[in-house]
Amino acid sequence: MIPTHAWARLPKPLKLSGIVLAVDLGRQTLRFEHAKSKKTFVLDWNKDTDFSRNNRRATPAELKPGTAILIYYKEVSFHNPLLKKVSWTGAAEN
Repeated sequence: MIPTHAWARLPKPLKLSGIVLAVDLGRQTLRFEHAKSKKTFVLDWNKDTDFSRNNRRATPAELKPGTAILIYYKEVSFHNPLLKKVSWTGAAEN
């Protein structure tokens, strides 16, 4: 007997902490260095990516090089990994 339903689980986003190296607002990319391995990643974001500072909604423009962040991302075929969530703490800039 062949089942009529197929259930597949999507992979959970991967979680890393590290430092922002660069933010390209035009290309919607983030260059990131993993805190433990010093491995550098280039990640993409889209309109669905959640950015938050101090547990409040933020924008990618608020991210500055040198900021310590926590990211959740998913691997994507033929593209840079896709950011799902980016969070950090820090004072608002004037």
